[in-house]
Amino acid sequence: ALGLPWPLGEGPAQTDKLSSARLAVLQNATQAMFSETTTDATKKVNTNAVLVAQDGQLVYERYAAPFDRSRLQLGWSMTKSLTALIAGVMEHDGKLSVDAPVGLKAWQGTDKAAITWRQLLNMAPGIEWKEGVYGIGQDDTTQMLFSQADQCAWAASKPLVRSEEHT
Repeated sequence: ALGLPWPLGEGPAQTDKLSSARLAVLQNATQAMFSETTTDATKKVNTNAVLVAQDGQLVYERYAAPFDRSRLQLGWSMTKSLTALIAGVMEHDGKLSVDAPVGLKAWQGTDKAAITWRQLLNMAPGIEWKEGVYGIGQDDTTQMLFSQADQCAWAASKPLVRSEEHT
């Protein structure tokens, strides 16, 4: 699937699907993002990558050095927005009910088996989580991101501290 175009694979952007006018607009807009010269942290854009999808196809991608399409990047909070967007599309298409239990095998037979997609998307599943310090080893987020080989399994194994229904 590596050579297939996104979203079926990881092939490069299909810029031929763009009109020359749209391609020029994207090139001009991203040029400004990738050519900043300020050192003032309050004014920096800090763009690492821009990817554009149109009609379900990846049609444009651009990366700031030293990034490229093969370099893994942490999505941080952006990932929450993308996950919620995908879940909304899937619910609209009838492929997911956000009020259904998530269904993780590791949670079967435990109180965590009742945790729903909505609770996860609202970041309120009732699982113990310490966040805010952002020092290595000082909170759950940095411990998960920087010291766990299987971040998903580690987070899923955290104890349930509230089992009442959340909205």
